[in-house]
Amino acid sequence: MGCRCSRSADAVEIRRDRVLRLDDLKWQVRYLGLYMRIMDRKHAATVFADERERLRFYATAYNAGYTHSEKTIRRLMIAKSYHTGLFDAETKYCYADVSLSFFDRNQ
Repeated sequence: MGCRCSRSADAVEIRRDRVLRLDDLKWQVRYLGLYMRIMDRKHAATVFADERERLRFYATAYNAGYTHSEKTIRRLMIAKSYHTGLFDAETKYCYADVSLSFFDRNQ
């Protein structure tokens, strides 16, 4: 039993440290770089019309789950299911559009 509690305490500390790293710009960039590498490898054969489509695809995969198939991610790229409320809101947005808009504003 003692060992089990220790593992549980370690897991809590690991999660706490992970959440704290999310507030650190250096770690955010590191996570982003790793995510991009995973997506580049997982979707090496995927054809994109341009870099904007790739951004929309990667953003959608990030939001919906990067383990989804290309077909599912492409379907979700146009779905208006993202909301900014605490609970499910009436007004919903397309996450790919929001991501692209943010990217364009920060160029």
